[in-house]
Amino acid sequence: TCFRDSTGNFFAGIADSTTWNFTAADIDAPTVVSLSPADEATGVASQANLVITFSEPVSKGTTGDIVIRRASDTSVFETIAATDTRVTVSGTQVTINPAGAFTSLAGYYVQISGTCFRDATGNFYAGIADTTTWNFTAADIDAPTMVSLSPGDNATGVATQANLVITFSEPVTKGTTGDIVIRRASDASVFETIAATDTRVTVVGNQAAIDPAGTFDSQTGYYVLIAPTCFLDGAGNSFAGIAASTIWSFSTANVSLPAIANVRTTGSSGDILLTYDLSQGDSDPCSILVEYSLDGAVSWASTTALTGSTTGLLPGVDKTVVWNSNANINTNQPVVLVRITPNDGTPGTAGSSLGFAVNNNTPPTAFNVLASGATGDITLTYDLADAEGHPCSISVAFSLDGGTSWTNTTNLTGSTTSIFPGTARSVIWHSATDFSTYQPTVQARITPNDGSPGTPGSTSGFAVNNNHLPVVSGVSPSGVANDITITYTLADPDGDNCDIGVEYSLDGGTTFASTTQLTGTTTALAPGPGKSIIWHSYQDFTDDQPSVKVRIQPADYVASGTAGESGSFAVNNNQAPGQPTIASPMALATGVPVNPFVSSTAFADGDAGDTHLKTDWEIFDDPGLAGGNRVWVFADDALAKTWTNVGPATGTFENALAGKVQLFYEHSYWARCRFFDNHGKPGSWSSPLQFTTASHPVQLSAMPAPLDLGFGTPTFTIATVPFTVNNSGIATAFNLKIDTGNLVGPGTIDEANIAITFPPTPLGSGSLPATCSVFVPAATPAGVYTGSQVVFEDADSDDIRDPDEAMVSLPVQLTVSSVALVTIPTPLVDVGYGHPGDVVSGNVPCVNNGNVSLEHLFWIKGNLQSGADFISLGNYSVTTPGVLVPGDSFLASITLSISPVQADGNYVSSPAIVLFEDANANFTLDAGEVSASFSLACAVGYKVLDVLEASASLGIASAGMTTATATFTVQNTGVIALSNVRAQGPILSGPGSPISGVALLPTMPWSISPSATTSVQLSVPIPGGQTLGVYSGTMIVWEDDNANLIVDPAEATDTILIDLTVE
Repeated sequence: TCFRDSTGNFFAGIADSTTWNFTAADIDAPTVVSLSPADEATGVASQANLVITFSEPVSKGTTGDIVIRRASDTSVFETIAATDTRVTVSGTQVTINPAGAFTSLAGYYVQISGTCFRDATGNFYAGIADTTTWNFTAADIDAPTMVSLSPGDNATGVATQANLVITFSEPVTKGTTGDIVIRRASDASVFETIAATDTRVTVVGNQAAIDPAGTFDSQTGYYVLIAPTCFLDGAGNSFAGIAASTIWSFSTANVSLPAIANVRTTGSSGDILLTYDLSQGDSDPCSILVEYSLDGAVSWASTTALTGSTTGLLPGVDKTVVWNSNANINTNQPVVLVRITPNDGTPGTAGSSLGFAVNNNTPPTAFNVLASGATGDITLTYDLADAEGHPCSISVAFSLDGGTSWTNTTNLTGSTTSIFPGTARSVIWHSATDFSTYQPTVQARITPNDGSPGTPGSTSGFAVNNNHLPVVSGVSPSGVANDITITYTLADPDGDNCDIGVEYSLDGGTTFASTTQLTGTTTALAPGPGKSIIWHSYQDFTDDQPSVKVRIQPADYVASGTAGESGSFAVNNNQAPGQPTIASPMALATGVPVNPFVSSTAFADGDAGDTHLKTDWEIFDDPGLAGGNRVWVFADDALAKTWTNVGPATGTFENALAGKVQLFYEHSYWARCRFFDNHGKPGSWSSPLQFTTASHPVQLSAMPAPLDLGFGTPTFTIATVPFTVNNSGIATAFNLKIDTGNLVGPGTIDEANIAITFPPTPLGSGSLPATCSVFVPAATPAGVYTGSQVVFEDADSDDIRDPDEAMVSLPVQLTVSSVALVTIPTPLVDVGYGHPGDVVSGNVPCVNNGNVSLEHLFWIKGNLQSGADFISLGNYSVTTPGVLVPGDSFLASITLSISPVQADGNYVSSPAIVLFEDANANFTLDAGEVSASFSLACAVGYKVLDVLEASASLGIASAGMTTATATFTVQNTGVIALSNVRAQGPILSGPGSPISGVALLPTMPWSISPSATTSVQLSVPIPGGQTLGVYSGTMIVWEDDNANLIVDPAEATDTILIDLTVE
């Protein structure tokens, strides 16, 4: 039913799931699911491919690069275009095959342009622009290499008992297989084979020592071969070994020259015993030179700090000399080598020890440690001594238990490293970071270290107060009298348990007094929100206080903290007066005067000494005692709070309301009262008491009741229905009036639509005839409407129904029927005029004045006639309203196209244009279907006017005089009415100053019907002293079509020449 054609055929619609379906476009770019190697991966193979797995299948873009950079300096390792054959794509997976190999242990990161990869719909992968999304470290693939050999390659004069020592590029360990083979250079025969696992092969760090079992021959050449599995680095990379005879070769010394072998050391500090073997083929006495190296034999320094024989030494084994190492080394050295060179007149072959540690450092001492400060930042001063003058670092510790236990701290400001010995060194300790309490005995300890831990120094005990005091906030009282519950939040940054004190103020916080009238915990309170305590305020004061504050003062184990204070609040500890009982009128009394006398019984008050100065009476006309039903005196004076002096607490109160209020006759009322004490506190209301007022002397009634007005429809007046007004009382009603009321049903019919009439005759004991009629407004919903119309005796002639005036309420009933009704309030719609070929438009209002919705409105159009000429109904359109609900309106738009050859004339639709409710959708106005019509008018042609006279003379006039008048005639010579004809000018020119100020009658603008004329009178004042002569000017008369007071080119115009002679 959504769409139909001009003949009412409906579009069949779409009811299945296949006729019109579609899929939304892919707008999501591909994202990375996984990376290989993964981000932050280590040990990546040097020839590894880079693999990206995406969230959907991708293809390569036509531009963009993958760039691999070195993490150490961001330099480019390799740039690969996305279009390169080394980038391959298979479904969701992209593989990148770098041309180069990754460097051992080097870090890399990958960056990808945002145009390299895209999905099937052209959404590009965002790429990687940073240095952290995809980075990795290459595996360690470098094998250890030789840094130095001892004896060196091609060395000569090597001792026959020398050890073989290799220094590697990195720390190594022995392999589980492989041999070291020593061969004679002369015939490549094996001198000795030593397995890598043999105890004669020792490894310390990056140095391996090989101790042959045999003794080398004198003046003999040797070379060393090493299997590639003998030594490994930490990553398992094998030393490549030595396979050639030229890599490590040497020749031994002539045994006739002295030689040192098998140098051993005993001791690690101070005096170190050097043991060695001395050989000399001729048994000549020798001297020795002792040297030491601290850099792995790269450089050597000689020493004379020796004890024992260094000259005249005969060959032999286990020779000794003591080296006083302190004289040469005052530090700790992890690897020291000693070399001894013999000399029998000619330097012989030196022998070297294995590396060993020497610890000659004297640890430093800290002393005179002092602390300055009592909270937070503590300045520690100290003296630092170091025998060797070494720069030292320090560590700081503190003790809170008199030195039994110590805790290290790094919460320091100041130098803690590279500190040279001296006095008054200092460092600041931020103690509050280490503890947030009060500590009475704190000690600080400083331990120096110059490579070796030194002797610490400590302060004596001192107090440090890092405690944070407690704070109370959010103090909130609850209650208005007696027991007041006070809630608050207790905060202590250190989590200490706290005590609280409670104070109160009765003067808004100017002064406070403490109270102990409390229930609840006030000591050892754990910090937290939602704390509460009950204050028995009536123990501190018994009256009402309008501006009370409470303050809670917290204190922890150290001192009082910050108090929290409530806002001002009222506490009413005064007791209210007791409940009275109404004595007069009696309960359920009848015939009570409308200005009654009321009184109450005695009452009691719990506060001795209170006086009671006023009472409060309320009278209601509803047993619910709702405020809206409270009786009012005159227009706006409430009975509530009618104050009158009262006796003492045991007295009674009487209040004559006569003259203060006028109640309704024959009406039930409910009264109550209460008393106030001298503090202004009200007591309890008395129990409500019911009474009924006396009958009115005029007794009105109306018949029939209810009055049934029958049926009606919107926009129609119900026929007049008669009824009678009766008086059965003892008095005459002289001034009967009507107080009409709304009729209420599905809607509301306002009382202004109700008319009740009866003769203005005094009504004694008897009846008066009356009538009632109702106008049903447009769009009034169908249904039954009821309401009451009141006839009353307006005794004071104020047109107001007063409580003491006699009245009768007449129930009225009306049934509104359902009716469809469409109205066009404008019978003629004139769209103005237009020229042939123009399009003109207008509007016509359509209103649903009925009470049912109009859902199928349709227009019936007719031609517009002007004599024998017509404008076809096809030349104009009228928009059709949609659904019009009752009371709704629609402004239909009219658009009319005038034919370029349309004859001039005033055209009116014939027959009239009809709007009707097409209930059966046959596009035909059938009997019983509601309709409304209007006539459409349009004028075709041009506005034309003509000034019938070519000129008009103002005659002869004297200067300073008003000229005689002249007249001219304007005629509408077209078929279009002229509605805004105006004249402009003239300004009369002549021998003197121009004359202006022409006056025209009648006043402009002028309206002129087709073929009609308008006679215009003009006059002009002649200024005094005007130069004599003839003056003339042209007046323009035109139809000011657009009302802009300007003569426009398309507007109808004509001219007339005006002349004047001044003599």
